Amino acid sequence: MRNYVEKPFIEEILVLRTGEIVPSSVFLERDCRNISIIRKELRAAICRGEPLVACALCSVPVYPIASKLKNHYFRHVEEDGRCPYHTRGEKNQDQINALKYHCLKEGQPHKEMKAMVIDSLESDPIFSSRPIDMEKRWKGTINPKSWRVPDVKAWYNAIPIAFEVQLSTTFLNVVVEREQFYLNEKGLIFWIFKSIDLEDPRLFQQDLFYNNNSNIFIVDAETVAKSRAKCRFFLRCYYHVPTYSENGISDNWKTEIICFDQLTLDVQNQQVYFFDYKKACQEAIQCGEKRRIEHLRDAYEQFWYDLDKASQKLTDEMDTRYAVLYREVKELGINIPASYHDRRYQSTIFILLSAKNGKVIGFEHKYLIQVAHLAYDSYKKILWYFGMVLNFFGHKRVVEIEDKTGKWKSRTDEIRRKMSEKNPEFIRDSQYESLFKFLFPMI
Repeated sequence: MRNYVEKPFIEEILVLRTGEIVPSSVFLERDCRNISIIRKELRAAICRGEPLVACALCSVPVYPIASKLKNHYFRHVEEDGRCPYHTRGEKNQDQINALKYHCLKEGQPHKEMKAMVIDSLESDPIFSSRPIDMEKRWKGTINPKSWRVPDVKAWYNAIPIAFEVQLSTTFLNVVVEREQFYLNEKGLIFWIFKSIDLEDPRLFQQDLFYNNNSNIFIVDAETVAKSRAKCRFFLRCYYHVPTYSENGISDNWKTEIICFDQLTLDVQNQQVYFFDYKKACQEAIQCGEKRRIEHLRDAYEQFWYDLDKASQKLTDEMDTRYAVLYREVKELGINIPASYHDRRYQSTIFILLSAKNGKVIGFEHKYLIQVAHLAYDSYKKILWYFGMVLNFFGHKRVVEIEDKTGKWKSRTDEIRRKMSEKNPEFIRDSQYESLFKFLFPMI
């Protein structure tokens, strides 16, 4: 499903930093989470007087908005008639937004919600120890001419917090402007909802949710009652928990009634959250990537075991399997040959797998000691790898028992001496370094 208007009013966008002109879909063809984040980022830049993008025809700054179908397109900040792209009617959208916002704040449900928030705050000594103000003008200290009137203002330790109740549409420009004001005041804005829609969320809900580390908060009758009973400020938190699969990250809703002192207050980013979605997402990706690499390692190793069982017959099936493995292993930045047909490459892998398993893999030899001597005679540059694997998996004793003549013991003494002398013949082959770390990350 498209998340943007297929034939938008403004078809091309000027990236002001680079001067590059790109299709509007470059910014708008994103999932709900990322479109909400880019919407706020572009709005915030306009609010700072540092727009990031503009109309490619008239150079007027633009920002993305949503149609009634929740598809996105760009709109001019100002519509003065000079641009062939017309994105709005004659009415001033800021005036319309202000009127709507004012009407919503005057309704009875809004007043009832403010009373519930104040009731909850007054139940908690951390908040009630200082004045709790309702709809009192907050004057700017940096710019004395600037001011805001939050629904409720309270102090949490040394942080002044503006609690804003949201029952209906929140306009993104209002959000950005308020956040910037409170950031300048070293304060924090905290959005509180009466209810949310998990199945078909409104755009304003998505904007606030995704830009608040995927956390959103509700005050209701149950949380107010718990605040009174426990003498602490309780809220209902809805948040996303990410899980990783081969198709990427998927999110699941979770909800808990939590205490305000369990929240992380990030004044710099104007975020308040209970569950750190960003951190969890990174951990899920890392964990998923680790599992993917483990599965790939197992598949790569199994390929060589299967090749050994097939008496090393080079079948079409094995060619196809290796081609897939080669592509996936190379994507990890690991250097391996494009073909497994090379006998030297095969022998290198089979020598290491023999050391890991404590028995002969891939050769017609009967004893592991024979593989050790083969490594010395023809593959001196992988002797270091061979010894490390042999020791780690506890098979050094197998070779010692099979060394009936003592020839291998004599050779190991020579190997140690030559390696300490940095003899070029015995220096490990660096071309296999990344492959060795891939196969044996535990060593």
